[in-house]
Amino acid sequence: MKYGPKEFFDLLFAILQENEVTSVNINDVVETIKILYESEEFEDFTDKIEMDRIQANDIINHPFVESIDDEIIINIKVKDKQKDEILRRNITDTAMLANAINKKAFVTYVKVLSNGKIAFEYDDPDGSYRIASYDTPFEKKDTRIYTDGTITKIELPTSSDVLQKEVDVNVTNSTYTIMVSYENELPVSAEMRATSDAGFNIVCHDALQLMENHSEPYITEDEEKPYSYELIRH
Repeated sequence: MKYGPKEFFDLLFAILQENEVTSVNINDVVETIKILYESEEFEDFTDKIEMDRIQANDIINHPFVESIDDEIIINIKVKDKQKDEILRRNITDTAMLANAINKKAFVTYVKVLSNGKIAFEYDDPDGSYRIASYDTPFEKKDTRIYTDGTITKIELPTSSDVLQKEVDVNVTNSTYTIMVSYENELPVSAEMRATSDAGFNIVCHDALQLMENHSEPYITEDEEKPYSYELIRH
């Protein structure tokens, strides 16, 4: 099934209605679409969306939109019979879009819960990261990677700055990766990336624990900074 503008917003609004959401910020709709296209886990769904055809009027004039407040808050209403029919058309696509909506909700939730100290990025958790350490007698800074995936480290050429060391880290086969920044051994901020398979609430809990300096479920084989940690597998 291909998704033109109407079919895409049919599904989006039906999912929101199913979760008892009757109004949504248009900016959140835009961010949800960004999540779809910046995460490989949604690729099978985004391949079906005719995104180049979607315009602002496709939202404003959609039959499920009852009104718009202050030009940004969309009030929606989907009859139960229509909603159920739409949600049943393609169970897999429905689940993918629901996961993207859920991810957007957790992006905001994590930011608020951590007072802005943890950012939930849209990107996939697999990929390349650069971590670094900077040590002086007066100041210590470093970044550390925590993941349930497999870590491969690439030592970079020695910098002219003898106080700083940088390492490239490649993460594979992960469902989440958390990068934490430390100052004088205390965590000050973090970035997390996760797929829906990880369970966003579980990864959020892990990130909050790491910000409390609790890293017990993880193990590192590094003998010196910068450290990278894999989840202990029992």
